[in-house]
Amino acid sequence: MANYKAKVTTLQNNLGALLAQKKALNSRVVSQEYENFKEASDKVLKGEAVPSDVRVTLTGLEKALKKEGLFKNVKSGFVHMKKDFLLSSTGRTTSRPPDPDVPQRNTTAVLATRSQSGSRRKLHSNPSGAEVKTPSGSEVKNLNRAVGKLYDHLRIQKLSEIARESTGLSIAIARPSTPPTKKADQSDNSDEFKDIIRKVKNLERELQRQKASQSSEIVKLKEENRYLRTAMSDMSKENDRLKGLQPITRAAKGKQVEQIEKEYNKQKRGIEGKMREMESELQINLEQTLREKEDLEHMIMDGVSKLKLSISALHKRIVGDKDEKTKTTLTLYGEDYEKRSIDDLIRKIAQIEIEAELLEEKNGSLGRILTEKDSEISELRDALLQITEEVSKLHGSISHLYTPEEPNKSEKPSVTFSDPLRRVDHGVDKQEMKETLKKIQTVNTTIQQYKRILKDKERNTSSPKGNGDLIPLKSQINKIHDDLMKLVDPALLKENSGSDKSDESREASPMSQRDRADEINHLLKKLNRVERACAEMKSLYDSPM
Repeated sequence: MANYKAKVTTLQNNLGALLAQKKALNSRVVSQEYENFKEASDKVLKGEAVPSDVRVTLTGLEKALKKEGLFKNVKSGFVHMKKDFLLSSTGRTTSRPPDPDVPQRNTTAVLATRSQSGSRRKLHSNPSGAEVKTPSGSEVKNLNRAVGKLYDHLRIQKLSEIARESTGLSIAIARPSTPPTKKADQSDNSDEFKDIIRKVKNLERELQRQKASQSSEIVKLKEENRYLRTAMSDMSKENDRLKGLQPITRAAKGKQVEQIEKEYNKQKRGIEGKMREMESELQINLEQTLREKEDLEHMIMDGVSKLKLSISALHKRIVGDKDEKTKTTLTLYGEDYEKRSIDDLIRKIAQIEIEAELLEEKNGSLGRILTEKDSEISELRDALLQITEEVSKLHGSISHLYTPEEPNKSEKPSVTFSDPLRRVDHGVDKQEMKETLKKIQTVNTTIQQYKRILKDKERNTSSPKGNGDLIPLKSQINKIHDDLMKLVDPALLKENSGSDKSDESREASPMSQRDRADEINHLLKKLNRVERACAEMKSLYDSPM
């Protein structure tokens, strides 16, 4: 057993050095099988495993080397070490050197030794069986001594029986003279012989039992070996099947990625189409709003032009023009007709206010619709970004979608007046008074709108268009101011003409932020004067005649 352990140790050291020299341990599979071999060898050296485990791990290591293509590098040394180990593990000893403590007796004394060596050979041939307790040296000596005495006794009895059968007489065989004191020793020897025979039989039964247990253990190991071989073949088949399935799985994954990409492109096209539709709808709504705004501006222009005519006629009537036609008209229709026409004019002004409120509500609803459409577009963009992030995980990169935003185009309201006011010499009727009040209200609305625009420009000191954005607005405000001042106070108009010329000279040169603020304040003052003039004219219409 000690020799076998030395063989295992030598095999472990030589095999480790060979694999390390050929760099076969760099492979994970070979390294794992070599660790299994070392573990089995250590267990055998500790007496916790059988030599068959080492043979199994050697076979597994050889298969791993062949699988990794490294067996050709270590073939010569590996095969030699494996062959040497297997021969040493399967070889049987045919003789055993005698124990130096046991003296050389006759041939019968060797029987126990041979039987013992036979039992040892059985143990070596069946290493996986249960271990047998080896008898001690004193027991072997006593057994040999007893067997020798038994053999001498049986030989003497056999010779006496042969002589009796040949002569018919009992021949006394010369025996060494023994003193009478040894009879008691012979009776003791017979008891000892019986005891030895009983022990031999017990030993034989024990050997038979151990043989039977070893046979059953061998059968179990064969069954286990068969089961392991079957499992190994199944695993090999499963491995081959998986190797065959790898291209199919790879192709299936490629098809799945392609299908996901097609679905993504389809969703992307759908979202982009929906975004284009919404943008077109927003563009249509914006154009419609601009058209309505332009119509409103034209209506305001017409109302202002009509208002100027009505205001001029009303002014002539209030200041008490001495023209005969005016007097004739007033006396012709009478005071009752004048009151009715003023009432109709007031009602028309109220209707204009209601229509203006309706237009403001409509503009507010259009603004809310635009806000809702903008929120829907932002939601669609967020969904498109989420889909892009999901597909980017499969391809390893993230694609960004960019959709330029529509710039908000703000139309500057522009108000232009018609030709200068014409003087009328005849009185105004009810329709003219109504139109005049309506035009006054329209002018007030326009003035408020211009004020809001100027205040916005005053807050934004830096304009993206430079100082040219004030030029059209300034011309419109000056036109309204001049037209109304001609009716209210022509002298004031002459005073302001000089400042307007200086303003025109400033327009040609670039203005600083301070000059721009002064210009805006100047325009606001003009609007305030126009607003006060409109209020005075409206109060004249509202006052009783």
